[in-house]
Amino acid sequence: MFEHLGYIPETTQGKDSTNWKKYLGFLLPAVAIFIFFLATGSGPKTSASQIISGDYINVSIIADSSDKYLVADTTRASLFSFTINTDTPSIYLSKLKLKLTGTYDPAILKKIQLLYKGAQLGNISEISDDGSIYFDLNEVVLDEGQNIFNLVLNNYDLLSVDDVIEVSLEDANDLILSYKGHVFSPDGDFPVVGSKVHFAETGEIEAYNNFKIKKFLAVENVPQQLSSFALLNSREMADLKNLVIAYDSVNDLSGAQFLLLQDKKIVAEGRVEGKQIFFATNQLLVLKTDKKLDLDFHALGLPKGEYKFYLSDARAVGYSSKQQSSLAEEILLSNLDVVDYYPEFSLGNLEKDLNPGWNQIYDLNLKAVGNKNIKLNKITWSLKLDKVKLSQAELVIDHKAYPVDLILAEDRVVAKFDWQEPLPVSNSNTNISLLVKVEQLEPGASILSYLLADQAPLADDSLSANIIWSIDDNLYSSYLLPYLPLDPSFLAN
Repeated sequence: MFEHLGYIPETTQGKDSTNWKKYLGFLLPAVAIFIFFLATGSGPKTSASQIISGDYINVSIIADSSDKYLVADTTRASLFSFTINTDTPSIYLSKLKLKLTGTYDPAILKKIQLLYKGAQLGNISEISDDGSIYFDLNEVVLDEGQNIFNLVLNNYDLLSVDDVIEVSLEDANDLILSYKGHVFSPDGDFPVVGSKVHFAETGEIEAYNNFKIKKFLAVENVPQQLSSFALLNSREMADLKNLVIAYDSVNDLSGAQFLLLQDKKIVAEGRVEGKQIFFATNQLLVLKTDKKLDLDFHALGLPKGEYKFYLSDARAVGYSSKQQSSLAEEILLSNLDVVDYYPEFSLGNLEKDLNPGWNQIYDLNLKAVGNKNIKLNKITWSLKLDKVKLSQAELVIDHKAYPVDLILAEDRVVAKFDWQEPLPVSNSNTNISLLVKVEQLEPGASILSYLLADQAPLADDSLSANIIWSIDDNLYSSYLLPYLPLDPSFLAN
């Protein structure tokens, strides 16, 4: 009874197969024609990654799903941000349906706009009782690449504290695209759910310590940067009005001067009361929600001793709520020792002509300030050579050749003194001259050399600092030493 379906060994063994071959020959062209019309016509919705009208296209959708926090008085609240990625031009967005869930007034739906390239896109054509919004888009052409859309709410006292709104694309049929008349939806992990947007009464100031140094050495009566930190205000933009830095120390800091800097400009001067330093910002300092405001804390005239500085409070006034924001949590800014001893570096006099043979390329004076037991363990120069080749280097201390572990490289010279007997630094003056032997010298040759100072204190067990000095068994880098960096020395022929 199944003979008309074709050759089946158990039932038709040995029968003629001519009939089913003719049937198959008719069936295959018919299937091919059906597939052709399916692919080129405006038929059923298909997958986003496929051949359409002879073109392979790939379209996908993603949404920002990280939680957001805004104040309830936000005048223009971003509720949903999604991106349609395309690898083919001339793709059209023809249908969009979004759904709002959470606590909201139905009046909110009427105050919503869809933005594309910063401008309103289409109009709301229908609002359903379940919180669904249908947009009339009139065939919006998408760019090749990223297409970013934002759903915003023009808030007119519609939101309340503790409201939460979430927007989503429930399924693929809620976003319809077309390409050469062929209708489809983008690839995506449906439902595509956006951020949960939480609404609060006021903003909150968040602080971040940019100063990665845990403990460092500073010098008495010398201007010092004590910390670097950053602030932002969650939920709304705000104007920073004041902040407080507290400190732990046995010293009274009423005689010291404290400054707050932004982009190397003074924005506030500190007022010391007890164990706190108060800053009132007379300039416009804006705390944003998505970009940190970087500030630097400086001091002059710190007496010697140990200190810990904390950012203990900050206050700002919100743009939308007009309410005061405060610091979410106190943070440690820095931990330092202030001393009254240090090595003082300065430049000596130097001939500027470059000649074959031995040349003095750097003349350095070193002086021990505050303590006669200061010693030098390591020193590094950076070199920039042009049309010149060097073969040897030598260190001369107080006009005498000095035995030292000297490393000459193309871009630097490193001098390492005996760690058991480092170089004593005089409290009057110790002169250090760096000499190099020039083997090859072309017209227009030059040598630029400069002392390579340190940008961080000496790590616990690392001796990789450019300059290392010591007193007794304590080692330090040149970080925050006064008068550094020094000017470079330049020799030319």
